Amino acid sequence: MRSTWRRALAFVVGVALITGGFVQAALAQETGAGGKEEKVVFTFASTGEPLTMNPMSGYLAIEFYFWTASYHLLIDWDQDLGVDKSGGPGAGLVTNVEVSPDGMTYTYTIKDGIMWSDGQPLTAEDVAFTLNLYKSNHAYLPQNYLTLIDGEVQALDDHTIQFHTKQPTSLYSGEVAYMY
Repeated sequence: MRSTWRRALAFVVGVALITGGFVQAALAQETGAGGKEEKVVFTFASTGEPLTMNPMSGYLAIEFYFWTASYHLLIDWDQDLGVDKSGGPGAGLVTNVEVSPDGMTYTYTIKDGIMWSDGQPLTAEDVAFTLNLYKSNHAYLPQNYLTLIDGEVQALDDHTIQFHTKQPTSLYSGEVAYMY
């Protein structure tokens, strides 16, 4: 009986020491010297794997994990999981959201300088096309918040999209971040 307690105590102390070592190592990491930003590598591990990387046909949680790391959102989250209004490079694709007084017309200004992987600029027409495609072809459309949009998303110019809703809503006001 006494040796069982000693083994249990030794195990608990060992786990505490190892955990403490990991915490100390994490706290001791340097953030860089002289104001230089260092490359950060994020490694994600999962016991599952996505069935698809296509946001038009996926519905599993694991797929959303990959999408959020792979695609920019219109309105993104900040580090505290609030809406990122900084306008910085990680703040999503939208720099401004205008809401009509009746709460049924939304105008988004798309950031300038965002490029596709082939070097072509992202345009409002690209964003409107994607939202319209997503709205009409997504795997679980009945639960999708885009069903509130009345008609199609329109590109007004190279950096502006606009859409109307069937009823007043705050979902598109820039106060909520959504996957798509």
